[in-house]
Amino acid sequence: MIDFVEGVPAVISVREFVRDPDSDPLVITLKSGALLPGMTWNPTDYTIVYDGRPMGASDGAPIEVTGLVFTADDGRPAATAQSSAPAENALPASAPAPGMQVPSSSGPTALPMSAIAATTPPPSAPAENALPASAPAPGMQVPSSSGPSALPLSAIAATAPPPSASTVQPPPAAPSAGPPNRDPIWDSAPTIVFVEGVAAVVSVRDYVRDPDSDPLVITLKSGELVPGLTWNPTDYTIVYDGRPMGARDDAPIEVTGVIFDADNGKP
Repeated sequence: MIDFVEGVPAVISVREFVRDPDSDPLVITLKSGALLPGMTWNPTDYTIVYDGRPMGASDGAPIEVTGLVFTADDGRPAATAQSSAPAENALPASAPAPGMQVPSSSGPTALPMSAIAATTPPPSAPAENALPASAPAPGMQVPSSSGPSALPLSAIAATAPPPSASTVQPPPAAPSAGPPNRDPIWDSAPTIVFVEGVAAVVSVRDYVRDPDSDPLVITLKSGELVPGLTWNPTDYTIVYDGRPMGARDDAPIEVTGVIFDADNGKP
């Protein structure tokens, strides 16, 4: 539960409510829902910020954040679980696999021995390659609490081709692809301002980050800066030479009408 105290500015990190069992870095996204006025979602550090404004709550009642859906992504595809090898990548503990229902802690229910034995031939008519009562028919997997059950060695030998028949070995599995590339993330509402008459330099690099820590190339995609402001494509900064801009007293000079692009050089 995420809640705030009326009139008390505070910051709550959604990162504290989710963990990755493989200790992979997570990207948390506000998937749906809207925050109340006075609350802001910060996608850079995954926090909800309350500015302390009155919300009309009754005395002593907390301001509870409801109606939101967050997703956590570690940037790696979920592997299919196998009985002989652990999964390459486990999902974050807060989110089950899409479209998959989370089983109970005891796992799938194993078939009783009576149900398996009922599928074997009667003692009066033994089959040539009858499987023992403890093994299911070939091609069927019996669920158990520890995953799919392997056929016993005696059952495998009964269904194997004769020594004279050649068997075709399956091709080796293709190596798994690396994690997909993730796009750079900009601040939700970046604002670049200068003080009238005070020369200064602002780095656009401070307003964007790459979730995979890849180096970024930032370009001024469209728009033009007003006279007195210069874009430096070498170190990705905007330079103000301090000339008068005609702003009102104490009014900041805000950079508007320009669009920047960040590229990590990966498809």
